[in-house]
Amino acid sequence: MIKTKPISICIILAISFFFQSNLTAQDLVISEIMYNPPEFGTDSLEFIEIYNNGTGVINLNNYTCTGGTYTFPNVNIASGSYYLLAKDTTAFNNVYGFSADGQFSSALSNAGENIVLKDDLGNVIDSVKYDDNAPFPFGSSAGQPDGGGSSIILCDVNSDNNDGLNWSASTNSVGVTINGFPVLASPGAANFCCPTLTGTVSNTICNEDTVFVNGNAYHATNSSGTETFTLTSGCDSIVTITLNVLAALSSSENSTLCFGDSIVVNGTTYNASNLTGTEVFTGVGPNMCDSTVNVSISVENAIDTSVTNTSPTLTANATGATYQWLDCANGDTVITGATNATYTAITNGSYAVVVTINGCSDTSTCIPVMITGVNNYQLSIDNYKIYPNPNNGIFTINLDQLDENTNLTVYTVVGAAIIKQEIKNNKTIINLEGYDSGIYFVKIQNGEHLITRRIIRQ
Repeated sequence: MIKTKPISICIILAISFFFQSNLTAQDLVISEIMYNPPEFGTDSLEFIEIYNNGTGVINLNNYTCTGGTYTFPNVNIASGSYYLLAKDTTAFNNVYGFSADGQFSSALSNAGENIVLKDDLGNVIDSVKYDDNAPFPFGSSAGQPDGGGSSIILCDVNSDNNDGLNWSASTNSVGVTINGFPVLASPGAANFCCPTLTGTVSNTICNEDTVFVNGNAYHATNSSGTETFTLTSGCDSIVTITLNVLAALSSSENSTLCFGDSIVVNGTTYNASNLTGTEVFTGVGPNMCDSTVNVSISVENAIDTSVTNTSPTLTANATGATYQWLDCANGDTVITGATNATYTAITNGSYAVVVTINGCSDTSTCIPVMITGVNNYQLSIDNYKIYPNPNNGIFTINLDQLDENTNLTVYTVVGAAIIKQEIKNNKTIINLEGYDSGIYFVKIQNGEHLITRRIIRQ
């Protein structure tokens, strides 16, 4: 396991004058080197491969090589053929299954050195100064050339074999494992260099999505990385992942509901019994992303719609509210101006109140009102007339018979008394010119006996 870097010199051990060999010698190329096999101690599996890249036969008689000292015998190498020099031909045969062509006497440096091939006249035919550092393939892990089981192979025999980038670690397995490292080499066969295989994954994804690359998950919190794919050829493909993660789509639904009300969000009903939740709307955003809505609602207290009935006066018991009284007998007609907590009815019927607090409204039940004397007693006033009706503000009350203590009251539609007077004459004129147009009620009463009639002031 030598770690020095000697510069070997090809020694001319014999001189040959075969002129024809010199004509084609430049076609010999050093094409594969196993300089540090995965063995402990002596590296018996070291070898050098020489390839005839020419079109003719080359005679190698008295050619020499250093960096693995060897003198070639009188042999020919055909076009496209290989000549294998091994450190130990027996060990070579045991691992690779065939015999090397020759055995060199010195060891190859694990730290790199210069291998020089000369012809029989001492001319340099080819040389390679390999190294165990970049740009040559390097490393001692499995599949790497400095003790990891791999030879280095020349990728392009027509290009400079002193260019470290023209060499690659072999990926060809010979089916033998030594010290836990598979032996990777291709002596006597064409080299296969892995091309530079790269790719990118630059997808745009939703914030909630996950992309799996080579079994690893990439998402909003892990959006970039590098993945190495080992292909069936033994080559690696490097994929760079850079995801564009869209911002999360989220919003809130914070509503205040009236008591008894509900809202529906994404098909889910929220009310006093279900105040909070999270709803996911699928595929509604850019890039068909999901949108998340956080729901949180509050519910107003129930409104007190109870009414105290002291006929003809009705009083809503709720406080801090607004009010609107309704005439139930006339299809829940709104009684214009009846917006106080208290309402005094001027005719028999049934009435309800709409109570509103904090924008929420609820309606009481219809409350019956019976005014004493109306339609239950026969008045001593046998005949009367009120005319004209409708009028422009002035109208006449004509009584055929007048009793003492006969009183008249004119009410607005909301029950406010605007005129009160005693009737002393059979014919009484009432003036409403100072009042707004609308409906008014005239009540004529004598003791417990009374009658109420509606008039219209135009």
